Amino acid sequence: FLTAVLAFLSIGHHFLSSFITASKTDLRAYFAIATAAFVALYSMLIHLDNSTAISEPAKALRQVSFILLAIFSLYEARISLGREMWRIYSAFGLATASLTAYTSIPALITYFAKSNEFRKVLISSVGPESLASVEEYVFLLAAFIFVLVRLCLCILAKEDKENELIKALDEHASEREAQVNESFERHQETFASKQLSIFDLYGGDEEISEPVEEEPVKEEPAEEDEKEIVISDDAIYESIFGKMPERPEPETEPEEEADERAPEEIAESIFHTVDSVMNESSDK
Repeated sequence: FLTAVLAFLSIGHHFLSSFITASKTDLRAYFAIATAAFVALYSMLIHLDNSTAISEPAKALRQVSFILLAIFSLYEARISLGREMWRIYSAFGLATASLTAYTSIPALITYFAKSNEFRKVLISSVGPESLASVEEYVFLLAAFIFVLVRLCLCILAKEDKENELIKALDEHASEREAQVNESFERHQETFASKQLSIFDLYGGDEEISEPVEEEPVKEEPAEEDEKEIVISDDAIYESIFGKMPERPEPETEPEEEADERAPEEIAESIFHTVDSVMNESSDK
């Protein structure tokens, strides 16, 4: 029963081998382990088959073929897990392909070429209870084709290494980044060397003295613009006709004498004058 269940899981392994193109996937590895377990259990069933003798050559060939196929499936699972071992994988692949071909191809040729009575003797040397069948030999032939194709893919597979162009670009980018970092560090050192500390400003460890107030500097008056020289008419007249006649001095008006009376007297005289004027105007 367990062998039958694992047989259906092995179908999933071959399906995922074609469906999933990624080189590393855990799901395909699990199904590959199921395939290895299925083939190993089937080899145990062949060994425990009482319908044939243990020392029968055909039985031994079938059993060893299934054991090698189980080991090859384990290394298939290692590839899916990213832990491939290509030398051992190739060695077991060649051994599995050669033995499955040696077991299945002659038996199938004989089966289809001989009569029905010889077919029964070929498939079951003792009786109908034997596990040997046409389906088993066809399965071994299919296993031979599968292993052979996998070995061809192994030979044609490209080496998993970094592209030369990508490697050159990566090295150039690393060198450029190193140059930029070095230039930035030099700039930081140059900038820090130009900065003055408080000790540089005030003389090292000496006490900082209070700043002395400087006297304001008087600004000198701006020089006046040079005035234009203007020659008067009198100077022109004197240079031509000689000395000008003297001009009469203007008569000055006599200065009014200041009124030395008290303000009260002045105000009283003004009121008296106004009253007199008003009386005269009323009489008229």
